Amino acid sequence: MQSSDIWLGPALQHGWIPILNSAPDYINGYDIPLTPLAEKILSMAGVKALRTLSTGEPGWLCHIEEKHYPLLWGNNPLAQLAEGTKVRLFKRGQQLIVTPDAITQWLQKPGLLEPEENVLPFGRWRNVGRYFSASGILPPLYGLQEPEPEQRVRQLHQFLLPFEQWLSNRFAMLASLPELLSFRRSIEQPPVLWGAQWPFTTVPLVDPQAEISAPIHAEYTEELKHEAERQGKDNEHELALLDWLLGYFGRERTPRILEQASEFNLDYLQVQRGWLSEQAEIGYGGSALRIGEISAPIKRIAARLGFGAKLFTLPAPPIPEERLKDLPFYLVEHWALLPERPNEQDQNIYPVTDISDKESLQPPAEIWLTLESGKLVRGQQIDLVLDIDDRPLLVTNLVITDIDDTRAMIKSDDYISLFSNWQLIVNALTNNTLHWRVSDLWLMEKSFAYQPEEVIGDGNEAWFMFDPLPPSFHEGDSLVLLQYEVAQNRRIITFAPAFSAVITELDPLNARLLLRCSEGETFPLPSPNFVWFPHDLTRDRFSFTVSLVFNRDVIFGSESLDKNTVIRWVRQVVDEEMPCHIRCWLHWFNMEDFRYLGDIWSRWQNNGEPHGDLAYQLLSLLSLGELPPRAGGLGVMHVATATELDTYADVDFYWQESSYERMKNADVLFTPASGTAAGLAIRHIARPAELEEFSDEDANWHEAYEDDLIRYKIHYITKSQSNSALLHDEQEHNDENN
Repeated sequence: MQSSDIWLGPALQHGWIPILNSAPDYINGYDIPLTPLAEKILSMAGVKALRTLSTGEPGWLCHIEEKHYPLLWGNNPLAQLAEGTKVRLFKRGQQLIVTPDAITQWLQKPGLLEPEENVLPFGRWRNVGRYFSASGILPPLYGLQEPEPEQRVRQLHQFLLPFEQWLSNRFAMLASLPELLSFRRSIEQPPVLWGAQWPFTTVPLVDPQAEISAPIHAEYTEELKHEAERQGKDNEHELALLDWLLGYFGRERTPRILEQASEFNLDYLQVQRGWLSEQAEIGYGGSALRIGEISAPIKRIAARLGFGAKLFTLPAPPIPEERLKDLPFYLVEHWALLPERPNEQDQNIYPVTDISDKESLQPPAEIWLTLESGKLVRGQQIDLVLDIDDRPLLVTNLVITDIDDTRAMIKSDDYISLFSNWQLIVNALTNNTLHWRVSDLWLMEKSFAYQPEEVIGDGNEAWFMFDPLPPSFHEGDSLVLLQYEVAQNRRIITFAPAFSAVITELDPLNARLLLRCSEGETFPLPSPNFVWFPHDLTRDRFSFTVSLVFNRDVIFGSESLDKNTVIRWVRQVVDEEMPCHIRCWLHWFNMEDFRYLGDIWSRWQNNGEPHGDLAYQLLSLLSLGELPPRAGGLGVMHVATATELDTYADVDFYWQESSYERMKNADVLFTPASGTAAGLAIRHIARPAELEEFSDEDANWHEAYEDDLIRYKIHYITKSQSNSALLHDEQEHNDENN
């Protein structure tokens, strides 16, 4: 259907002539009057009179035969005039004899039209996106400029709107062309490629027609604006444009392997924009890995994988801690976590003579210890030894961050144990029972909980949970199962006879291993004192080695993804972008562990990468090592405070290992409700009935009743009195609460 079929208004089909004269009938023949010709001849300059005008027929008529048309003066008018037979020219009564060339010389030729130059004003930018509505420049006969148009004109406004919208969108696209073709792309830019703007501006002085058109289109203006913006988005075309621009740098757009997961649709486009805008910086950065900043290899890996737009929006170093907590993945250099090896020849105990700000109720951010004897070295680890009732209490593995003659500085923010034992440390200093020594236990092989999941066959093969699964494990490696007990002084660890198994299959995404023990052997029943240790402890895990930690719950959020294909592709991308002399471990953490690692890593980065508690937590999370086990139970752990109850007693689905580690580091006594993976139950103050049951005057009561105390989830701790006195103190505390 043509537009003219539904349009009933005026239409200019012949320029600006509304009605044409009737066309001559050349088929049947007709008569032409000669009077208009005579009038035209007499109006010519130089013609004073007309003697004769005749066609050989009577009257002032000229008959045109059928299927003919008239041609004035013949095919060659100048030759007809010069011949002097049909057209004769007289001057003063005498016939003129002329030639065609003479007539040509007297013909007046119109002069050439030379258009005036229209020069735009200098120093003014042209707004190519500014659109003037077409309804304001059409002829007035349409009535489009009337302030209160009638219904017929309103329909014409509506009829022209799609055409005006199309023009306005193209003006907007022309204005955005510098941005679309720019290498410096804005990541947050809306993906509107084809342009989308309303044809009528809201400023009447700029576009007077807007005031007339606004009430006509008021009912559907907003809806049409949203529709124009929706149709203006074309991610596929913009990605093709980005691919073309990346070709200038010898790069190409990354394959959209992860796009099946809904989280990466917009993120993928933003990553490609960021990659294009930072090609110069990324290329100049090369393969250098720099501590404390997002280096070029990390951004190249993010661009090649197609997610992680936040990496391209971070400010210049130093980066705020809150911006580092929510990165798409993390890169950690192993050597930066490795603590200094202690001096094994110096194992003497020396007194501590003074502590800065010891009057404070909480440890200051920087604690200066005045130490006697010993050789102080920056980065050295020391233990504080507190003698309480002839029982040593250790605050271990404190890293010296600065030295000044006989003083050593320790940052308290890196050690939770300083906060929980601050008053005990100050009291020991007052009683001259506070000493220090060089730490002899500074790093321990990472152990893994014994968590059988599924036994296969005759019992000599079973799946075990290792969450997160260490990348250092390979098929054919041997693991040793040990049963240990930690003594109260944390220095003696006894192991039962070893039980070994071989890794036959790995499932990194589900964080589990298939282990096979020797023929005739079966795996023992689960026990909290069973742990796995790697059999081969000679592998170097720190030299030229880094760890890349990914969130498997986000990357593999779509069931349609082939997980094995994605893992191989990620490994290929990492190997291609990392320097060839760097070995890279890939970790696949669950959501909770990934967030916990991000929190620890961001604090560690902003604190200047210290070798303290944060570094040890990263070592443990990356399966590189851990601190020797802390002492637990009597004399060490404390009743959970109100803040700690709010922090650690909130049981959620994801707490698992991360909450377990945080509670251990805070020395909060707790009992798993049903294994370490089913939730936590904080221990409580003994009730009166429980006090009567367990209040024995025997000095060794805690050994006899320890199992019952644990079974009833009763918290117990020794202070400076006997155990029975402590129970009475807790009775008084309970009575005060009641």
